[in-house]
Amino acid sequence: MHLLPQRQEIDNRTIKLIVGIIALSIAGLTSIFAANPITSISASYYEGGWSQSIFIGFLFAIAAFLLAYNGRSSREMVLSKVAAAAGLGVALFPCECGDHIPPVPYVHGTSAAIMFLILAYFCYGFFFRARLRSLDEEYSRMAARMRELALRDFGCLEFHSVTEGDLEIALSYWPDAESIRAWKAHPEHVLAQQAGRERWYESYSVQVAEVTRAYFFPHTDSQQ
Repeated sequence: MHLLPQRQEIDNRTIKLIVGIIALSIAGLTSIFAANPITSISASYYEGGWSQSIFIGFLFAIAAFLLAYNGRSSREMVLSKVAAAAGLGVALFPCECGDHIPPVPYVHGTSAAIMFLILAYFCYGFFFRARLRSLDEEYSRMAARMRELALRDFGCLEFHSVTEGDLEIALSYWPDAESIRAWKAHPEHVLAQQAGRERWYESYSVQVAEVTRAYFFPHTDSQQ
């Protein structure tokens, strides 16, 4: 008897996670495999070899996953298709890097800006600010464990924290709000929150926000 699948093989959350991993790894890998030092990700197009293959192949992979992604609204569905087309534009039309003159000017830079801005729009930012009462080794172990869970098990894209005096600020980026809620509801995290209120934090605040626009200095490839 033929059985129909009970759920999607790759759901929207998984697609966003894969796209995020590919996007975050492309810069490091193209640089590692470049025969010569490169000043930007896009310069790997002229390197040939593994660096060029990774650059073009990863962009085609991002485009393919974005074409499959429909999001949670008609807006997200349309934006994902626009980002997919922009990704192909970045891959197929080289940049004006060094002494190289692109066959079609402005397409690469415009496509990169569109793709990265839409990817940034799909991200959620999780802001945690706390006034500390006291810290100990157990707190450090707990904080490292919560970060590990976020990155390894719940799709967190980036996780940064800094402590100055009695003030701690943590910033993390996530593919969707559901991932944040799942991380927050994990049994270990629930116990950590309770311990934080009882032992380590005098007060804290949490903010969850969507990234709708991003700027960089110095300029990245998305702003060429």
